[in-house]
Amino acid sequence: MPQQNIDIVGLRALQQEIINCYNTKNGEGVDALLQALREHPANNDERWFTKQISYFLKQVSSVQGQLQLSEIMREAKSVLKSNNIDLTGLRSLQNKIIDCYNKEHGKNAESLLQAFREHPANYTNEWTARNLAYIAKQIRYIPTKLEIFEQVLMLEPNNIFHLTSYANALIRAKKLDKALPILDKVTKDNPNDYKALTTYSNALAAHGNFDQAFKCFEQALAIKDDDTTTLNSYANALTAHGDFDQAFERFEQSLAIEKENTTTLTSYANALTAHGDFDQAFERFEQSLAIEKDN
Repeated sequence: MPQQNIDIVGLRALQQEIINCYNTKNGEGVDALLQALREHPANNDERWFTKQISYFLKQVSSVQGQLQLSEIMREAKSVLKSNNIDLTGLRSLQNKIIDCYNKEHGKNAESLLQAFREHPANYTNEWTARNLAYIAKQIRYIPTKLEIFEQVLMLEPNNIFHLTSYANALIRAKKLDKALPILDKVTKDNPNDYKALTTYSNALAAHGNFDQAFKCFEQALAIKDDDTTTLNSYANALTAHGDFDQAFERFEQSLAIEKENTTTLTSYANALTAHGDFDQAFERFEQSLAIEKDN
């Protein structure tokens, strides 16, 4: 059957524009480009669109772009449904594995993991890695979390999202000597990714490399100056370094953006306590508790 006249050159240009949008503009304006891709004559079903997203995941270098594209990929369930794949059963199996580790200390986990690996949804390394990473993120026991992230990286060793998630787990495990080289490479490869820079800054501060940490925090804020996670993390690092006035300034900046952020309020209260400003600290603690109670 003859194919419709499809503008392949225009399609390639659109694909490149989407990749550039994620890599150089932090995804600004990408929704309109993705809509244009959906409406392209070559898009004859959701399977084609999913393949496009899979291609972008290999080309996009920013963590933020990886996150958004991963969400889009997950939403393209109709492709899997057309293959009679039970996504509900997959998520149920994932949750059983998570509960097994979190509530039963991993008892019977291996048989569940084997069933997970054999599930039809895990038909490529990419899909298996993404579905396995979902499990790793939910597991509370850090050694197991690290072990599963290592399995993820065996499948997709260069995936920025998985590398950053693994590094975060290493930071929580206080394995900074292992986390720092990973984050150094990720941020060098993706210098405009403010989330990766913030994660790297936290690791540097925890390792006592405050000057380098502050420099990375400033880089992250130069890219996105209204990110409350970066501002709060920066303020906590300044507090740990004893730079209370600058820390308080960053906390105030964060609260000016999101005044009911309980993480910022609690961190601010802890910093005020460390500085001996107990009345103000109690006020911030009360604010945070009141918000938590209302929610």
